[in-house]
Amino acid sequence: MIGAPEGALGLATGNGWMNSEIFPKVLEHIIKHVRPTKERQIILIMDAHCSHLSVIARKMAKANFIHLIILPPHTSNKTQPLDRTVFGLFKTFFNTAANGFMLQNPGKGITIYDMALLMSDAWTKAATPMNIMSGFRASGIWPLDPHVFDDTDFLPSAVTDRPQPVDKDLTSSQNQPGPS
Repeated sequence: MIGAPEGALGLATGNGWMNSEIFPKVLEHIIKHVRPTKERQIILIMDAHCSHLSVIARKMAKANFIHLIILPPHTSNKTQPLDRTVFGLFKTFFNTAANGFMLQNPGKGITIYDMALLMSDAWTKAATPMNIMSGFRASGIWPLDPHVFDDTDFLPSAVTDRPQPVDKDLTSSQNQPGPS
C-alpha cells in the first residue's frame, strides 16, 4: 500500500469483486474510524450486491449503529451519490496518473503494488466535499427531493426483483404482526 493515505484499508480478492468474506472487514474499518454510537448513528448507502446482504454483515451493522440503505438494483448510476459526481472524475484522474506512470516507466506494467499510489492522488482530487455534496443533491438524498426521479428511472431494477431478505434475529418484535 505504498503511497496510500494513512489509515487506508487494502483488500483484494482473486476475481477483483467484493465478497461476503471481506465486506465485514470493510464494516470493521468503518466502525474503527467513524466510531458510530447510539447517539451518533450512521447510514451506509450501497448497492444490492449479495456480499452486502450477508447475515454476518447485517448483524454487524445493526450491533454498531449502522443503518444499511440498499439501492434498487441497476439504478446506482442515478441513485448512488458517488456514482453521480465522484467516480467519473476519479476514473479520469486515475487514467491521467496511470498514463504518467507509464511514460515515466517505459516497459514497466502497472501492478497491484502500484495501485495505492496512483489511486490516492486521483481520489484526493475527485472526492472533494463539494463533489460529494453535489452527488447527494443530484440523487435526491440531501436535501431530500422525492421528485428527483420518476417511475421510469427504476424500470431497470424490475428485471431482478427479488423478495427482501428476512432474518428473524434482526427483526424486532415491534415489526411483527400481533396475534389476531
